[in-house]
Amino acid sequence: TVERKVDPKVHINTLDALLGQLRKRDGVVYLKRLTIILDEESEKGFGLTNSNASIFSGYDLIALAPTTAASFSLACLTHTLPSPLTAHIISLPLTLPRLPFNLRHTLVRSALKNGAVFELNYVGALGGEGDVGGGEAGAGAKRNWWAAAREVARVTKGKGVLVSGGVVNSGDLRAPRDVANLITVLGLPQDAAHDASTRVPQCLILRAQTRRTYRAVLSEPKVVIPPQYLASNDRSSGPSHDAPTAQS
Repeated sequence: TVERKVDPKVHINTLDALLGQLRKRDGVVYLKRLTIILDEESEKGFGLTNSNASIFSGYDLIALAPTTAASFSLACLTHTLPSPLTAHIISLPLTLPRLPFNLRHTLVRSALKNGAVFELNYVGALGGEGDVGGGEAGAGAKRNWWAAAREVARVTKGKGVLVSGGVVNSGDLRAPRDVANLITVLGLPQDAAHDASTRVPQCLILRAQTRRTYRAVLSEPKVVIPPQYLASNDRSSGPSHDAPTAQS
């Protein structure tokens, strides 16, 4: 997590060294995520520039946590567009006394159209510490979280909602089914609440891989000739068994 902006002179990717110390486990993939908390000073620029592309290439996921109206607008409209510096996660500070910006439908729809997701850390609903952007803890955090999270569910209509833990203490961790039940209380359908911790993060990881390719192309295109075309070509060629040639 970085405050305000990424400074290439002092920024160090500490996750590479940490992941090297973890024991490999079958079926488990470790991803590296960078979260940038934006404030008033970040509105002048927070380091997501082509000159710093080499720094961000070492991360699998880039998340922005806006705390002002201007930074929220930039995160939704500019930094969700396909590029090597695309930020696919917009993390919202739900435990603040109130959201520091309005969730305008035009901004939210633009971000969703570009493939971004809005992250809800359920630690605030439990009154625990660790929610992005600071905020309160305890009973005050619970009230703020529920009010803000319901607004997010209303504006997004359950689309593009990602549920994360955001916990610091292991006692705040919850099982997947408990998290799904928690999200349904916000007014989301059961299938949308289930997708928030299953299908949405899976699609998010696939989209995040496109940052490494030009204009969000996942892989090199290939020409696939249908089998029936090959069969018809063989019959028309008569006794000759030469391979068919492709014509433009």
